[in-house]
Amino acid sequence: LESCALVINSLQQLGWSQATARSETSESLSIKRRLAEAARSMGGRLIDGGGADLEGLPSRWLLVASNYARDGSSFSYYTANWQILYRQWVINLTCGTGDKSASEAESRLRQFLPTFRLIANSLLIPSRWE
Repeated sequence: LESCALVINSLQQLGWSQATARSETSESLSIKRRLAEAARSMGGRLIDGGGADLEGLPSRWLLVASNYARDGSSFSYYTANWQILYRQWVINLTCGTGDKSASEAESRLRQFLPTFRLIANSLLIPSRWE
């Protein structure tokens, strides 16, 4: 069940103004209350998180635990998420793994976290370097 998804949203889609985005830093994005709010907006609860340094842009990372029910079955899904502010966009990379058991899902996330971090650190925004 390991997977990664890259989603790019406009600031407008997220209800953020250009002025708000311009004032953001990795530190302001990673205030614990804001990390917990982001995890809730993803349908889960915050395990851990903090500021990131991706492409030298305001960014943060979050580990999030979620529970889902599908087809009469329930399972736990644990994700590692990175969010980067770039111009008028928010770039979201979510990598995760799931299992019937929450403890097993979390264990699998910890096992795959080095790989997920390599994927996050490989993000490159070509127009940033023109």
